[in-house]
Amino acid sequence: KVPVFKTLTAKDSIDNPDTKLILKYLNVPRVDYTDRNRLFAKVINTDHMTPRIMRGDIVLFETIFIGKDKIDDGDVCLVCKGDEEAVIREMVHSDNGGYFFNMFNVGMPPRFYTADDMRKNNVQIIGRALKLIHDFKPRTDK
Repeated sequence: KVPVFKTLTAKDSIDNPDTKLILKYLNVPRVDYTDRNRLFAKVINTDHMTPRIMRGDIVLFETIFIGKDKIDDGDVCLVCKGDEEAVIREMVHSDNGGYFFNMFNVGMPPRFYTADDMRKNNVQIIGRALKLIHDFKPRTDK
């Protein structure tokens, strides 16, 4: 079973989560993912990634460890800035070592952070998207 977080910030623990942050648990087949200890899911609370990822969708993530795990251009990741709510963004490397944080919503321009900007603003990449779960039934837990 994988926890589905309603909200998540950089200070929240994924390994030992506060139960108030968890909406429900997903049953994930053991054969689908080798390192199940690195899995978590989050409800998307913004429209930044529409039309591909909608508000209310659930995205399954694997935990990212910067310095150990490689992030490829086009990876969709969960990103925290300071104590703000984690948001989902497409990552693209820049030539100078920074990242472009792209949103699929065409009305929202990409954001760019140098490696130094990321340190100063406490920007952390905490997860890489593995699977999108879209329910066609309206959520009743709001």
